[in-house]
Amino acid sequence: MTKKRWTKSWRLVTASAALLIMAQAPMASAANLNDLKNEQQQVEQKKNSLDATIQNKNKALQANIEKQRVAVEKVQALTVEIAETNEKLATLANEIVVMNQEIDTLAASIAELERKIEERNLLLADRARAVQARGKVTYIDVLLSSSSFTDFIDRFTAVNTLIDADRKIIEEQEADRERLEAEKAEMEQRKAALEAKKAEAESVKAKLAEQKAEQDRQIASLEEAEAKLKKERQQLEVAHDEAVNLSEALQSKIVAEQERIAEIARQQAAQAAAQSAPSPGASAPTAPLPSTSAGTWTRPSSGPITSGHGWRNIGEGNEYHYGLDIGSPYGAPVVAAADGVVSHAAPLSTYGNLIMVTHSIEGQIYTTVYAHLSGFSVSQGQTVTKGQQIGSIGSTGRSTGPHLHFELHTGTWQGQRANNINPMYYIPF
Repeated sequence: MTKKRWTKSWRLVTASAALLIMAQAPMASAANLNDLKNEQQQVEQKKNSLDATIQNKNKALQANIEKQRVAVEKVQALTVEIAETNEKLATLANEIVVMNQEIDTLAASIAELERKIEERNLLLADRARAVQARGKVTYIDVLLSSSSFTDFIDRFTAVNTLIDADRKIIEEQEADRERLEAEKAEMEQRKAALEAKKAEAESVKAKLAEQKAEQDRQIASLEEAEAKLKKERQQLEVAHDEAVNLSEALQSKIVAEQERIAEIARQQAAQAAAQSAPSPGASAPTAPLPSTSAGTWTRPSSGPITSGHGWRNIGEGNEYHYGLDIGSPYGAPVVAAADGVVSHAAPLSTYGNLIMVTHSIEGQIYTTVYAHLSGFSVSQGQTVTKGQQIGSIGSTGRSTGPHLHFELHTGTWQGQRANNINPMYYIPF
């Protein structure tokens, strides 16, 4: 082999090795970025799960607090009822004291009546013995034995007086006995009624005290459950904070990885400019590609702009639209808006199927976003050229029909709002 041919062959081997190294670097980067994003997705899922669990704990706490409020209201009501019952018991106790005093007074009256009755009984017994001692002497005998008319009148008056006295004694005796029995019965009834009321009040008081004790136990149990729920929520919040911190750390790693990919894009752009060699193209599109504009940028899809950049009304209120919507039929090709490296090619949240391309243009990094795609024509880490098909129009994610949602960001993509700019200022539509 001549020296010239050996030199040429060496250059080919060197160039092939360089191309192989450059091709492997984005793929390794893509794998690393995918791992980071998968890890971040798992952390986000854990964070969302913790969020949901914390919300459930908050709901359980609110339900617990509401139960405590109801229980406390019941305790307060029972306390009022117990106080009212105690007042009734105090009133009944006073009435019973008064009743006992009246019973004592009545007992003295009864004793006096019994004394009078006993005296009358003795008097009547004396009368009976006197009559028995005289034999069968009647009032007629007494009258007929009068010595004169005057004596008769005197005797008649005396006899009537004795008859009236005896009759009066008997009547008073019967009246006193009846009154005694009636007063005794009335006092016993009143006392029994008061005792029954007192017993009923005591029973009510005991039931109220039992209910209050049960409510107190429920409140104590609820307070214990509340303390447990708060502790569990605190532990969940700590875990949530750790997940947030981990998510932020992963986001920083993702941003750093995208910046590394951006640096690769810069190097590839510089090499392409130096060698004037286009990067390998993707497979031929299944539909005509949109015409490629001269200059650095080209429109990513054919079709009219159906929704511009900025505020818009979506029927449920106004929202800020961070990109352009381009209406195209389902499956129509979507092309890279400029030379760059694919930094994302996978579903992402409401974007649906999403491709991000990182561009290095005159030393400035840009990121273009292509959302709601029906499919992908490239993979993460792949180098693409302006006008090369990277996907197809679809309606995945939050979409009401086939269209392309297109965004432009200065720097690496760090969320929809960060570094978002109006594509109309850069790309000829």
